[in-house]
Amino acid sequence: MTDPQRVPVGNGTAGIAEPALRPAARRPPGLEVVRHARIYRDGRELVVRSPRGTERRQAIGTGGIRRAVHADLLGLDAARQMGLPLTGRWGVVDLQDGDGRTVWRIPLAEWLPESALVEPHPLRGEKLLERTGLAGLLKESGIPVHRVHEPDDPLLAGSSGGGDKDIRFYDTVPVWHSVARGTGMLLWAVAFLLGLMLRDSAPWLLALAGLALLALPVATATLRLRARGKERRDDLGVRARLSPCPPNGAGATARFCTTAMVRVQSADIVLVDSLGGERWLPRSGPHSVDRVVRFLAPGDGTPLGVELQGSGGQVRAALPWKWWFGGAEGGARWTEFVAAVGRPVDDRPLGKGKQWPQDQLARADSVQMAPVEAKEARRITSFHGGVIGDSTGFLVPLFSLLTLGTGLSVTGAHPAIGWLVVASGALAFCGTAGPDISHSLRSRLRLDRPAQGQAPDNSSEREPRS
Repeated sequence: MTDPQRVPVGNGTAGIAEPALRPAARRPPGLEVVRHARIYRDGRELVVRSPRGTERRQAIGTGGIRRAVHADLLGLDAARQMGLPLTGRWGVVDLQDGDGRTVWRIPLAEWLPESALVEPHPLRGEKLLERTGLAGLLKESGIPVHRVHEPDDPLLAGSSGGGDKDIRFYDTVPVWHSVARGTGMLLWAVAFLLGLMLRDSAPWLLALAGLALLALPVATATLRLRARGKERRDDLGVRARLSPCPPNGAGATARFCTTAMVRVQSADIVLVDSLGGERWLPRSGPHSVDRVVRFLAPGDGTPLGVELQGSGGQVRAALPWKWWFGGAEGGARWTEFVAAVGRPVDDRPLGKGKQWPQDQLARADSVQMAPVEAKEARRITSFHGGVIGDSTGFLVPLFSLLTLGTGLSVTGAHPAIGWLVVASGALAFCGTAGPDISHSLRSRLRLDRPAQGQAPDNSSEREPRS
């Protein structure tokens, strides 16, 4: 394998030969992954591009990748036997050299943009490889595929993942952030307890505890500012930006109307939900979106929903008509959408007694691409609860207040150290609780209130989010 080389990171998949693999959908602060990470072929080499623009290349054929072994396994037990992360329960593809050693391992759930939507009923076999684009990539590269269904199959005898062999990215919460938080909490606990016991002889331990606690909000603020800076600098090459158009009185929130969109770019169709999550789908190649289907109600022909479909009618995305094209300007938005996507359009009336959506992914996506219940939206977009999955976010403000109170108790005997402890405790509290309070107030007072003209009337119904 050649050493990783940094290349310019530009507009997603623009300039990359299809088929190329795109990561599973992500929300901030992990948009760098879904926007830039790719697996593709460049001549007689396979290339893995990281979110930061570094490339790893492997030759195809002699001295490089000779075969692909698709471990078509489902379930946590099989994943554990192969040493896979949780997402490995969909199975993996091992790219092996001539001696059967794993060169790269691709966890398939990590490389299907809509994987979260089909999680209850994961795909298997050739359908999964086709949908990710890996089937087309291996075929064009001349790499034969062998499928196995048992973790102890002889074809996997020399196979092993881990380290830099696993082609997956953990950039939603980088390692440095977790290390900084863990180190800060541990140092605070030790220094604070010792400082309480030795406050007369070693009050500086309380100051150390305060500074250690302050490192937590500093690390989190750094992560968020870096992510936002990268998002603003991204050159996405947007050709069309299409926003939802709900009917007046439907009760759509400002969060939904200002955040949800469909971006059409040179090589991708990007669906953005009301929580800021992005799903990148290809516009070309064997795994691309090749048709737009509008489903009509039986009888009066009222539009119900729109599906973006790939080869064989596989559903890649779905938009509920009411929220996206049901408003007064909905007809113009629909015309603009069709022109921007640039794919054939089918109007498909549903049979008597049938309802849309029929497909499992379309059912999930019709909820994903609709307004989210306010309380759930606040929970998911909360940094501690929704991004880093930290259910102990309330502990840091509590520890901050304990530190602040302890600092006040030693200001009489040790004024300088005492006020330093007070200041660090106060800053840690403001740095942790402040963003959460601001997020809650902004959500309650603006984002989760009805958008202009969207105050719900008695006849409108909101779809429940499952």
